[in-house]
Amino acid sequence: MTVAGSRLNQDQENVVMHFVDAIPQNKQELIFLHSGGGTGKSTVVRALNRVINALGFVQANSCPTGVGATYLDKGKTFHSLFRAYTEDLNASTTIDEIRKELGGDKLRLVVIDEVSMLKALFLLLLHRWLCSMYSPTKPFGGISILLLGDFLQLPTVGGNPLYRVMYDNVSQDDVQVHALFRQFRVIEMKQQHCAGQCEIQKKRLQSFRALPQTYPKFGSRWCEEDMQKFRPMTEDIVEGLTTELTRAEIMADWQWTTNATCLTTTNLDRSVINNTIANIYGIRKRQTVVRWRRQFRKVFDPSVKDFLTTFLYSEDRYPELFSYFVFDAPGQILDNGNGNVSYGVANGTACKLIGLGWDDPKIEKAMHDLISQQCALWSIGEQCIIDIPSPPDCIIVEVKIANIKKWPLHLNLSKQPNKTVWIPIGIKSNNRGGGIDKDCITLPNNEKLSYRAHAVDLSFAVTIWKSQGGTFDRIISLLESYDTTKKQRLTYELMYVTFSRVRNASGFRCMPLLTSIETKQRLRRLRPSIYATRYRMDINDEGYWDAANATTKKVNQPKS
Repeated sequence: MTVAGSRLNQDQENVVMHFVDAIPQNKQELIFLHSGGGTGKSTVVRALNRVINALGFVQANSCPTGVGATYLDKGKTFHSLFRAYTEDLNASTTIDEIRKELGGDKLRLVVIDEVSMLKALFLLLLHRWLCSMYSPTKPFGGISILLLGDFLQLPTVGGNPLYRVMYDNVSQDDVQVHALFRQFRVIEMKQQHCAGQCEIQKKRLQSFRALPQTYPKFGSRWCEEDMQKFRPMTEDIVEGLTTELTRAEIMADWQWTTNATCLTTTNLDRSVINNTIANIYGIRKRQTVVRWRRQFRKVFDPSVKDFLTTFLYSEDRYPELFSYFVFDAPGQILDNGNGNVSYGVANGTACKLIGLGWDDPKIEKAMHDLISQQCALWSIGEQCIIDIPSPPDCIIVEVKIANIKKWPLHLNLSKQPNKTVWIPIGIKSNNRGGGIDKDCITLPNNEKLSYRAHAVDLSFAVTIWKSQGGTFDRIISLLESYDTTKKQRLTYELMYVTFSRVRNASGFRCMPLLTSIETKQRLRRLRPSIYATRYRMDINDEGYWDAANATTKKVNQPKS
């Protein structure tokens, strides 16, 4: 089958035909496409879009994350599309608004991508909302549902992942989610597209996805006996994860510093790498490097202000308190509030840094004059790292938009609005409960101090959570934190996502290791979530979850 010029393989065609055969006959399909990254799940969604639209019906695409939603045609976050923040639709017109956004009577299919990051209770919310809008006596109102994702990837940050409620029903709502989720037929696609040209990468990804030969002895944890039998972190995988980037490789190919993406687990490590590479990038590209101190949200008493700021503003001690800007450098938007998913901009969207802006014209002129003066020195041999005393009110970035014509002209600062989109990104406003912002440092006495950070930053380094769903030519993994007082967080899911983001094994390196033997030992001990493993093992030959007689099950061939 060929759809919009794309040739589908047999696995992809089978999934598409499930819905193509059912929807014209007004039949419901509930399918969970559980497959690893790079197997062509997005191609299936695009093909279904084309076919279902051609039939005169509507497909609604959503994802738990903003950046994931931008990869989907007319994609929206699940939270916004289904008003996940609303507990009751009966007392408002919200239900009519949702129904209209979904396509009204023409809706036939709802797609949810990255379901490993979907809170289990959101599946129940989806069922209730669709039943309120369509058929109240059928699951999900009789609307077909396609879930896509991989339980080996990162789980939801809050709430239970879907696989967990299949074994731990701790509330009445969990019992209902359990009953709904077990109705989905599970289909796996095994053919690798992203790593299709690299046999080493394909072999390692397949090893990552291996299952135990016998069912786990205990339901909630890996016992020593199981761990001896099941060692998915093979020596080949460990070798691939711990291949260190060498000085010789960097000197032979500077792309390792300017075009590679480093994946970290903490904002501190991300800051250290971004700050360091910003200087290298500026030198290699002959671009000005601008630096400023991020301001604290707390107002200090004048008697201690000078002492505290002198102590705190040390890049060795608190690198996250310093922000760097380099013209034309790669960046990543960090806050949903500064973009619109329907336009293609969201939390995690890649961008390019273009300029700095200040609300006060006098301050803006003074900062531009300072930068120009320092640039003049650089032209005669001085290194140009410019410290500006007044942080910008916004950072102007260029974003790539699939359909640039739909971007509102009044929201575009570009001088060529028909070719590029420039938008200003301000200070983050996201705030956790209790008045503590996500952006904060921890003092020696464990007190936390919040600071003001823009909702965009350099992306020479990004957290692993921001990389899920993306594909990169070169990745550098940070397996040891720069904070020597803490051990780097290493989980099976983090390592799988890190390694599966790169197309070719030759494009994967890790930062030089200080404790190589210990790090390798930690990697060898990693196992995937036992609940996710049990779920995958409990899929019967018909493709449905069935935990009956699970303790007698054996696996002859690892599932992909």
